[in-house]
Amino acid sequence: MKLKLAVLILSIAFAFTGVQAQTTVLKGKVTAFKYYPLNNVTVVASKSKQTVLTDSLGYFSIQVKSKKDVIKFKANGFVGQTVRYRGENDLVVNLLYLNNESAHYNAVNEKYLKEETLDYCIANQMNENNNYDRMSSIFQVIQAVNPTAQVGSVNGVESVFLNSRGANSISSGEHALILVDGVVTEQISGLSPAQVKSVKVLIGNEAAAYGSRGANGVVLISLKNN
Repeated sequence: MKLKLAVLILSIAFAFTGVQAQTTVLKGKVTAFKYYPLNNVTVVASKSKQTVLTDSLGYFSIQVKSKKDVIKFKANGFVGQTVRYRGENDLVVNLLYLNNESAHYNAVNEKYLKEETLDYCIANQMNENNNYDRMSSIFQVIQAVNPTAQVGSVNGVESVFLNSRGANSISSGEHALILVDGVVTEQISGLSPAQVKSVKVLIGNEAAAYGSRGANGVVLISLKNN
């Protein structure tokens, strides 16, 4: 009886050790504008079912399943990211700021950044608010800023559609007004993502300043100086 009990205890111990060996602690940091730590960002490990928040310096520590887990980073007003864990540590994730009124409200209200820091970044650091050089086209850049944007062809020219009518907008030619460095531009497919400094999408009241031309939304593209 004692022998059976000892074997049972050892079996449980080995099983527990095996489970422990399958998990590890991932540490990292979440930033915006490349250098500014984000507080209160939700970090979720899909396989281990762990959820944590970043601290005031942007740091987090989360238990993950070794080389199997998928880590999701979520913050309202920023483009979320999904990263597959591959055994690395000290992971740094830079979230892209969406740069609109609701994003500004969420970033401040949910304490991701202090308002004065965010306003400084918007005024001076927008050229750091992207990973555009990793993208394949200018249209992918626009969709990264506004995931609901669609791409369609009007008279043989690829255009951007922001209207909620979706496919009906494309068929009726209701494409967005596009300005590149302040100049209305119809053809943007030749732009390289590496040329882009920032992209801003205006819809509804935000596009009112452009009158009837902005009725289907406005895309503002700023290019790098060099």
